[in-house]
Amino acid sequence: MKINEDPTRDARTSDVSDVAKDELRRQRCDDLSAIIRRKVAAGLLPKEAPVKVWAGYGSGKKCDACGLPTIDADIEYEIDLADHLTFLFHQACFDLWHEERHLQP
Repeated sequence: MKINEDPTRDARTSDVSDVAKDELRRQRCDDLSAIIRRKVAAGLLPKEAPVKVWAGYGSGKKCDACGLPTIDADIEYEIDLADHLTFLFHQACFDLWHEERHLQP
């Protein structure tokens, strides 16, 4: 056994860790979907399709869906509506918003 090797860690531990990570990602996505759904229902995010969509690198501005700023490594979406309102999203938030707005009555 090597000095840095952990004898309690094996393939089963690694698999459980990966499963746990996947579950955490899914829960976060579910939570974000619920947040976006509530914002669309409350009129804080639009139901209508954008007139224009731009994508670029994160600018540090706050995402209108999750409230967190975008960073340089993020893809940031900026959408313009017919009434001249503009919204900013992370790529994942944009995708979830697009799905959720179609589900609203």
